[in-house]
Amino acid sequence: MQRLIVGAAVLTLALVVAGCGSGGGSRARVSAYFRQVNQIERNLAPQMNSANIAFRRFSAQQVTAKEIRELKRAEGTIGLLQHRLSRLTPPKEAARIHRDLLRLVSLQDSFAKDVERLAAYGPRLNFVLGRVATAGARLKQALKTKSALKQATAFREYARALREDVDRLGKLRAPDVAVPSQREEARRLARTATLSAKIAATLRPFKPPAPLPKSKRRNKRAIARYNREVAAYQKKVLARRRTLSTLLGQLGSVSSLADRRRVREEQVKAVKAFDKRLRVIGHLAARIQRERTTLERKL
Repeated sequence: MQRLIVGAAVLTLALVVAGCGSGGGSRARVSAYFRQVNQIERNLAPQMNSANIAFRRFSAQQVTAKEIRELKRAEGTIGLLQHRLSRLTPPKEAARIHRDLLRLVSLQDSFAKDVERLAAYGPRLNFVLGRVATAGARLKQALKTKSALKQATAFREYARALREDVDRLGKLRAPDVAVPSQREEARRLARTATLSAKIAATLRPFKPPAPLPKSKRRNKRAIARYNREVAAYQKKVLARRRTLSTLLGQLGSVSSLADRRRVREEQVKAVKAFDKRLRVIGHLAARIQRERTTLERKL
């Protein structure tokens, strides 16, 4: 999976850290509002610091149960922050800043939920892919036999196992950023299962014609019929070889270079969209600070 830029200080809350001084009227009301916001931030400072650490440590490639718990707590911290901010009643002079603060935290909450879902998704996906690898190893071991019947059984069991894994993949709720890769993996496994089942059917043994009994070896009609049966048998053998060669070639190129490039392009787009949300959060945080500075100058 393409790298996700998750560790870039997801909780850049940009909560207003300065007041507007003392005084009466609008200035006093805005200052009181800022103090309330600052107090909420200070009260949640330890949790916010822990949340930032959790996000910075997160890697979509390798996730532990501890990391999932930490991300879940981080998500809860953002939810608590959102709840406390929503209970404030800002003065009309700070109404825009308040709306932007709520939107900022809402964006962070949505982002944190997606990160947590991605973290939970990874181990479940790895479980399915582990089953696929095990089934492949079993097939490789079983194909060491020279028995066509046993090879057919091995391919049939492999196809069955892959179909079960396709079903398991379908039950996973992939985050948007992981949808292209999951879709491609399911397609690849389904195609592999179909080809494996066809190979199993093609490998099914068929008997050669029985030798002519001695009593008919001088019978021209019997000999002619036997020769036709032998020719038909040899034709079937040749056709089976061609079919097997074609199927095995298709099996070896299930994931073609063109397919991999297409999926990679889709995956890159999904990752960029995922990462873009962080930039939107950063831009909004910067705008809040500019709004605060502008408001301070006016009052």
